[in-house]
Amino acid sequence: MGKKFDRAYGALTAEKQVMSDTCKALILQDLQRKLGEYFQLSGEAELDIKAEGGVCKVTLSFEAERIKHFQVL
Repeated sequence: MGKKFDRAYGALTAEKQVMSDTCKALILQDLQRKLGEYFQLSGEAELDIKAEGGVCKVTLSFEAERIKHFQVL
């Protein structure tokens, strides 16, 4: 039973991680750079990606001290 449990646990754990930490860090870096164009960020943004019901649920959280002034073309 130990090997079956290990295999099942490994499969469940692999499914929970939608993408590698490296890919997630690259996406977060790009998002943070873009957010910085519109907001004066007061810290690091956080990105959470989870697979739920066959789709990815993406949550982006950040705090900003102010919204920067910009013109709409």
